[in-house]
Amino acid sequence: MNEQVFNKLSDAGNDWADKKAAASVLESATKAALSEAFLIARKGGAAQEEAKHVAICDLDYQQALRRQIDAEKARDHARVKYDSAKAWLEMALDANATNRAEMKLR
Repeated sequence: MNEQVFNKLSDAGNDWADKKAAASVLESATKAALSEAFLIARKGGAAQEEAKHVAICDLDYQQALRRQIDAEKARDHARVKYDSAKAWLEMALDANATNRAEMKLR
């Protein structure tokens, strides 16, 4: 395998892994923001159902959720890039194998 092709595939895989990790961290931060907003609402005297609605509307939670969604989108795009590079490599290897087999038949 060509070193340049290997490096491109490796870079795409590393980029996906990094973005996957970032999305996971932001998911945890989003859950923490929601929990914090819920607890603040409960301490303020809101009933449980009301506190859930207040927490969902909380600005900090909304911002954390937007960051999480953006990170998940970036993660998914990186995965598509990695999978596409991997599929291209597999097709190229298959084409090379087919060409070698054809040469043997001649």
